[in-house]
Amino acid sequence: MEDVPTSNKPYISFVVVARNDNYGGNFLHRVQVFVNALLAQWRQHHLQAELVIVEWNPPESEKPLAEALVWSDALLPDAVRIIQVPNELHQQLPNSDRMPMFEYIAKNVGIRRARGEYILATNPDILFSDKLIRFLASGKLSHDAFYRVDRYDVARTIPLDVPLKNNSDSVSRMPLE
Repeated sequence: MEDVPTSNKPYISFVVVARNDNYGGNFLHRVQVFVNALLAQWRQHHLQAELVIVEWNPPESEKPLAEALVWSDALLPDAVRIIQVPNELHQQLPNSDRMPMFEYIAKNVGIRRARGEYILATNPDILFSDKLIRFLASGKLSHDAFYRVDRYDVARTIPLDVPLKNNSDSVSRMPLE
């Protein structure tokens, strides 16, 4: 198996927020499908990337994501980084007693620590098409545009070993003015 391409300065950083709390049902499984698919696509298309997972206020009763997820033996150092934001920091924010996670603040934590030239902030239960990953790997992103693409959410029951193939998406480039 080839290694996941990575470098000290990845071309793109994928930033997600997650915690091992079964959000929406079977969440850990959906995150595992996301991680497996994304890393396989990086290898297949030679994408220089990193995955930044912000684990916000991890529940003390559950394993941290680094232990709860299964990691590929081919994973290179720095391809995936997990940034834990502990309960002590969470408690310093207003309404922390009512909300266990602040998704957008957590995404900002990951974005600010991302090393990539470009950043894709997303959710950890979305699958990307090969067409999109091929486009990202082509190195043709522009600093003068933002991009959008149709999304496909991971179903709660998708098997971990399902082959991922999708040819129906399109990538749209929108110039910034």
